[in-house]
Amino acid sequence: MRNKIFLILCSILLVGVSTALSHGLGRQVVEQEVVGPYTVSVWVEPEAVQPGDEVHITISLQNDTATMFVTTASLAITAEPPDEIAEPLTSTAIIGGSANPLFYEGLLELADVGEWTIRIVITGAEGAAEVEFALEVGGDSSSGDSEVSNLRDLGQVLGLIGIGIVTLAVIFQALRQRVKE
Repeated sequence: MRNKIFLILCSILLVGVSTALSHGLGRQVVEQEVVGPYTVSVWVEPEAVQPGDEVHITISLQNDTATMFVTTASLAITAEPPDEIAEPLTSTAIIGGSANPLFYEGLLELADVGEWTIRIVITGAEGAAEVEFALEVGGDSSSGDSEVSNLRDLGQVLGLIGIGIVTLAVIFQALRQRVKE
């Protein structure tokens, strides 16, 4: 019985590690910037955005002293295209949409190559604020951090292998118990 519990705990750990590595926060583009009554950090994934990619924008929102997370605000994301002719894209960041339940996450699909201006407008009980950053789309697709990408792939593979080993061990142990009976 003790072995089964150990194997189950190992499989849960491997699945958790695999999941965490497969969807990290990405590349940090805003770090602990105080804007109005908030402290804001923003990450973008994939790290090297290509035209047509689904871009995850993950936002950490805290009070101005960075001592408490703010989870009741509304966050609107606007992406201004590089050519200034096309219409801006909009998205709403929702709480709990990220790997971290205290973070907000919004999705955008940026089709044009060039430097986009991303603006996040925050409205909450504490007040209103806005943070803005530039995001380059296109260029060399290998310009992303390939080590991080490889680590995520490795995490997924190891997680699947671990699940397979645990499953085989449980089956083997169950068969051994049957033979003893």
